[in-house]
Amino acid sequence: MDELVTKLAEVYDRKAFAELLKMILQMVQELLMYRIFHGETDALKCCDSGHLRQNGSFERRIRTSLGEFKMRFWRVSCSACRKSFSPLQRFIHLGRYQTKTNELEQLIVEAASETNYRRAVQELARDGKLPVSFHTAHGWVLRTDCDEIDLSRQVIGSVPIQIIPDGTGFKGEGRDGKARKGDLKVVIGITQKGEI
Repeated sequence: MDELVTKLAEVYDRKAFAELLKMILQMVQELLMYRIFHGETDALKCCDSGHLRQNGSFERRIRTSLGEFKMRFWRVSCSACRKSFSPLQRFIHLGRYQTKTNELEQLIVEAASETNYRRAVQELARDGKLPVSFHTAHGWVLRTDCDEIDLSRQVIGSVPIQIIPDGTGFKGEGRDGKARKGDLKVVIGITQKGEI
């Protein structure tokens, strides 16, 4: 009995909140469509001269930290310029081909910055977040600009030479049944002209 209750609680946490979020988004979508067709909103207009009409729908899988769900997004098109878009996608700032929320991506980036990708996704899954493979998490982090640090020329050239040391451990091929371990040290120098 206890195992059944525990498993049911896990399923409830993974499915119920995602479905609740889906229902809220569907209600927001219906409200947006009502306002568009009754001329009550100018915020979602495409251009000044045309009016919007419904132009089909498409289904999208959305991943959040609460879970994963599929949702049908309605599409509208402008009668003047013929552009089509999804009002709900614009309203919630979801990219055209985006399948994950920004908060899930932020959770992955923060977790991966503290440890490696495999441990990060294991910790998130253990905490009840959406399970993601570490390859997927790695791809998401690579597509963000979180590792790019912009330094102005004033900062780089402010001292005669700047040295940036870095080191990482490695494990080499073993000898006599013992693994070789060591450190790989790298030093990068930047001159006043900004040259490496």
